[in-house]
Amino acid sequence: IDSLSVVSEIDTQTINVNISEICENQTNCFCPIDVNYSIDNIKVGSYELIIIKHGLVFYQEEITCE
Repeated sequence: IDSLSVVSEIDTQTINVNISEICENQTNCFCPIDVNYSIDNIKVGSYELIIIKHGLVFYQEEITCE
């Protein structure tokens, strides 16, 4: 992996995090990764956190932000 692109989108009850690997020398890069990512200024409440990698839901969980 040359780098990662992490883009988050927040609506009223859902946080979508899209992760894409950027590989200059490979066409289909499915490398294992460990991402530490934070999102600032989220309003207090419950959200459905959805992490998407390669266009597929990689992880999904109900979370509470306080």
